[in-house]
Amino acid sequence: MPFECAIVGDGEERRGLERLIRSPGPPRPDRITGFLAQEDLVPLYQQAGVVTLPALSESHFGIPNILLEALAVETPVICTALPSLSEFMEDGVHGLFVPEQSPKALADAIGGPRPRPRAGPGHRCGGAPADRGALRCQEERRCARSTCFAPR
Repeated sequence: MPFECAIVGDGEERRGLERLIRSPGPPRPDRITGFLAQEDLVPLYQQAGVVTLPALSESHFGIPNILLEALAVETPVICTALPSLSEFMEDGVHGLFVPEQSPKALADAIGGPRPRPRAGPGHRCGGAPADRGALRCQEERRCARSTCFAPR
């Protein structure tokens, strides 16, 4: 399945990911964008076929803004079932949960059918109506170690 992949954000894993991208082997991400301002993130969410967040629960606390932002523009999400996600996301309805550290489950979820979240006119994310196109869910204006996939 052909795809385009961008890793959006910065973090301690960036150098290792850049080496991985340059190494031979299976298809790799096309690019790492580094830090992007909020106004540059919105079009990426809107263009993405799916946004993934294969986070580790031991190092992730709270509700990840990337998921709120993707859902606010009706982009499907695939992520690890972090404890806080049950507050706003139901597996198979708003997105898909995959087991931690399971590349095969993540690849299967990316390649398979996924729910298409719908944000109605009353949908609110962090107090800003999604239908105005204003994503103000993100407090720190960073999206570290997250991956966006879009079909070619």
